[in-house]
Amino acid sequence: MPFVTRSLSSFVKGEKPQMRLVHFIADPPSTTLQRLKALTTGSMPTFVDAGANFGGSQLLEDNLIKQWHQVGRRVLFAGDDTWISLFPTEFNESHPYPSFDVRDLDTVDRAVREYILSQLEDDVPAWDVLIGHMLGVDHCGHTYGPNHPVMTRKLQELDDLIKRVVERMRSDDLLIVAGDHGMTAAGNHGGDSLLELDAALLIYPNPTEQNDSVLQVYEELRIAQIDLVPTLACLTAIPIPYSNLGVIVPELISSNELFRLCLAENVAQVGLVFSISFFAMLFLFSCS
Repeated sequence: MPFVTRSLSSFVKGEKPQMRLVHFIADPPSTTLQRLKALTTGSMPTFVDAGANFGGSQLLEDNLIKQWHQVGRRVLFAGDDTWISLFPTEFNESHPYPSFDVRDLDTVDRAVREYILSQLEDDVPAWDVLIGHMLGVDHCGHTYGPNHPVMTRKLQELDDLIKRVVERMRSDDLLIVAGDHGMTAAGNHGGDSLLELDAALLIYPNPTEQNDSVLQVYEELRIAQIDLVPTLACLTAIPIPYSNLGVIVPELISSNELFRLCLAENVAQVGLVFSISFFAMLFLFSCS
């Protein structure tokens, strides 16, 4: 991925911060449905939920998509149709595509690429949050494995898309490219091995005077997937989802004042979750 590699190397050389790549650690199971729930709620799958990766139903738990929708943010989506099963009414516009034909590496990716780039053409965008979920890398892993030449092609296509998005970004835009899971040496996922749980998170703030402090992160930074939820809530000025268990990532917040405010909300929110859980357990034991 030549463009991403060059952008990362500028950070290493001490130049103006560009994009940064960090470890993005999932909780098991490393199945797509459960990862999407964690990435939007900040919580972990229940025992029953862990076995249900097919035919997901509407997500009733508080989540980022719901919060953005409730405050009037315009949320657009294209890609893996699993999102629509979870959020059937929250998107202002959606273009879902079937996700289980693992031998089709290109149809969904091409559609997502075309849609994302078309939304970045207007000087005044018709969106506040733009989500694309591509499938080619995942499907290539399932079909050919991670070391096949086709994987090189899919990664080069992703690199080119990132480059084109960066070229069209406005000064206050934030680009996040995340893997919902990793894959084994055979290209599979769904379990709890390190290879399956260790995904990647790439972050690019358009480098301006206002946000140079973003991404002053350390080598080998490891971010739990659920920690992205309160962090995004903070950055987009929405309430943290009620059942979130994640902790705000200070390295991704642009000012100390904003971090202190968001951390106070985060502490109160997580404390409420644990307090309610504790009293519910206490009541259960006292009645048994």
